[in-house]
Amino acid sequence: MALRAAAVSMAATPRSSSGTLQPAATPVDVTSGAGAVRRYLNDPATREIEEKSRPLRHIIQETNELVLYSSAEEIKKWAPKMAWELVTAWSKMPIFRVFLFQDRVAYLEGGVGRSYARHVFPEGEALTVAIQWWRKRIGHNGQGFALFEGGFDCSGPLHLTEAPQLRIDAATGEADGDADEEIERKRMLHRKRQAMDRKWAAKGMSDDLRAKIHAAEHVVSSRKLNGQRYMLKGGWVSNDLHETLDLTMHNTRVKAFECR
Repeated sequence: MALRAAAVSMAATPRSSSGTLQPAATPVDVTSGAGAVRRYLNDPATREIEEKSRPLRHIIQETNELVLYSSAEEIKKWAPKMAWELVTAWSKMPIFRVFLFQDRVAYLEGGVGRSYARHVFPEGEALTVAIQWWRKRIGHNGQGFALFEGGFDCSGPLHLTEAPQLRIDAATGEADGDADEEIERKRMLHRKRQAMDRKWAAKGMSDDLRAKIHAAEHVVSSRKLNGQRYMLKGGWVSNDLHETLDLTMHNTRVKAFECR
């Protein structure tokens, strides 16, 4: 009976002309809810496709940089409205952290401080894996907004410099974020910060002092991530204020006045 059931199951599973299993479940993307996503991922044909398209992990020994070679086609399948320049950039980028929001408005109004959940992928995962993790936790179609953060090496999420960011809105399926040029700028900042830390260590700076510097930089990074900016003579200010006030001009004027 078991063999007969297995034979019936295999016969009922659609295959392409080349004999490859084709998913029987309805295709899904970033707008799909948990039920549809779980049915799709549990389909035997989907599991076979996922196994064959598993990204290759490569560590560049000279820089300890982690690169994931993911399928651009798989990314496009999950995020069909994602521009190709973003697909190309993020097909190589490991995802280390994701922030979840009720919708885009919550993110725009409060930055990561308004996220209701955040998750860390300590070893870095492909974008498609991170998207699947997100959508399996959202009950309804077209709900949710996610901010994905990439990283550059096996040290995990970035705390001392800016992380590459990708934002996806499940209400519209649209994606926006850092492309190659901005990612490269952030990569250079990360490398410079690492070089500075090695220089401090070589000069004999104590671990305690370096830890205090790291803690202070982490506070600054967290404030920026929450949409705050520093205002001379005013301290850290909220996203609402620096949208109505040209802080760059203000800070320039304060510096010029103090130098007289």
